[in-house]
This record gives sequence, structure tokens and C-alpha cells, in this order.
Amino acid sequence: MADISKIIMATIIYVGPVIINPPIVGGKHLIVSPDRNGDISFKFTQPAKPCNRANCEQELATLEFNLDACWRYDMIRIDNIEMAPVRFSPKQTPQAFEFLSLGDASGRTFLFRAHAEPRCTPTS
Repeated sequence: MADISKIIMATIIYVGPVIINPPIVGGKHLIVSPDRNGDISFKFTQPAKPCNRANCEQELATLEFNLDACWRYDMIRIDNIEMAPVRFSPKQTPQAFEFLSLGDASGRTFLFRAHAEPRCTPTS
């Protein structure tokens, strides 16, 4: 049987579908450019931010809900490809879903993946 603590450290998944603004990943708005199958893969390094406690939280990605947005996402995930010693801490509000690290993720490399389908022609 798999060790659940290693699974929590390896991947976090938001099983959509969800209509959102372009995701904020690693502190930057992601420019959506899915491959021919509609998949997005974006490797990022978490920006350095002060985090001096073992239980501090850092924002890895934010999904801002917007029913007027031009993209529909599902199977959104973040993979801890370095197996950094952090855990994922999801947080949802009526306005957004946040992928947070529990522990210092500064300078660590992660992979954001999702399936995206256009709903309209984006204006920006």
C-alpha cells in the first residue's frame, strides 16, 4: 500500500470542471496555450519568499473563478517533481481555489498541468 504522506507530498489535484481566469502559477499569470489534445504543462520554480516556520504557507497557484472567462479547465494538478519536503494545503473560497505549500517551497521546482478547452475567443 502507498504511503499517504508521500502521495500528499507528490501531487495535488483539483478535479474540475471549472471556469476560471488564467491561473496564477508561481506568482505569474499563465498564458494559456494547450497542445492539440487540450493539455497544458508548465514547469515553474517557486519564487523565494520569507517562510521561517515549518507550517508556513506559500501560494503555488491560484484559480480565480469567473463564469465569464474564456477557458474551462479540468484535472488541474501540481506535481512536486523535486519531492521537496513540503506538503500541499488546498484552500477554497467562493472566489478562488488556492494550491498552497505547507512549509518552505522557495526555489523548488513544480509542474502545473491541466486540460483546457476554449469557451470563447479571448480578448487579451
